[in-house]
Amino acid sequence: MRAAGAAPDPSRVADAVTARAAAWLPAPCWAVVGPQAGGAPVVLAGRGLGPREAPAVRALGWWVLRRSRVASSADLSRDARVPHGPAAAAVALPLACRARTVAALVGLDSGVASRTPRLPGALRRALRLVLEPAAFALDDARRLEQAERLAGTDDLTGLFNVRTLTDTLHRESARSSRTGRPLSVLVIDLDGFKKVNDEHGHLRGSRALIEVAELVRDSMREGDAAARCGGDEFAIVLPETRAEGAVAAGERLRARIARHVFLRRAGCAVRLTASVGAATTNGGAMSGAGLLDLADKALYDMKAAGGNRTGMRPVGCADVERAK
Repeated sequence: MRAAGAAPDPSRVADAVTARAAAWLPAPCWAVVGPQAGGAPVVLAGRGLGPREAPAVRALGWWVLRRSRVASSADLSRDARVPHGPAAAAVALPLACRARTVAALVGLDSGVASRTPRLPGALRRALRLVLEPAAFALDDARRLEQAERLAGTDDLTGLFNVRTLTDTLHRESARSSRTGRPLSVLVIDLDGFKKVNDEHGHLRGSRALIEVAELVRDSMREGDAAARCGGDEFAIVLPETRAEGAVAAGERLRARIARHVFLRRAGCAVRLTASVGAATTNGGAMSGAGLLDLADKALYDMKAAGGNRTGMRPVGCADVERAK
């Protein structure tokens, strides 16, 4: 399994496994199923998967992941483990290493079988020996991916941390300069957040920050990047976003924070507001750090004006403020 061992990420490792499986055993559909960070099953790689087969593969793979046992079926459409499965025979093998099952290799045939597929003991042992290196490679790749993700995220909120924000801004500002496409940044700071810690304690204050992060995350589009910059300050990188789009995005988030009732589950009813500063470059030579600094200055303008406002500093333009 040199290809699997050389692959740097879980999806490539899984793709190498499905390619090898297709060469070993004649089946039109092969897939590797593994757990997501939250535990739910996901197809890491698949060959010949259609919209009907994918849910069945996940369901059977999940059964194998939970039980660390081989699963086989003569007809998935009649298999209680696979709700609404297709009329297809299937076999699923655990990919195990370090005394645990890290993924499942699932194969589907194109039709039902007259009997449940059985793997002879000798073949099963041979497959286990062949698949074990792939399981180690896949487990190592997922551990590395998780370590890299954790190194780049904020421990409390799960958003990116300052290091990842800096890297993202550097990359996106270089792309903006190269392509001439717009790039915007929002900086968000809660107004008077110290009062929450003083009146409700730091644990509840941390819970409120988690709720703010959820509002930030829910407001993002695909391709945006959000980070906690420390304390009660957050930032969002908005690629392909012009000045008016950045103002609108910042204003929507400011309004959502103002409407939200924080710490409801803790038996409290806390209201918060936020000030939002924005900056935009339209493909100029502005660095990521420079753009962030402009957004930060716009934020402090909003704070000085009384807070609970969205303000903007487009590069080369006069400041524009929308007060609420």
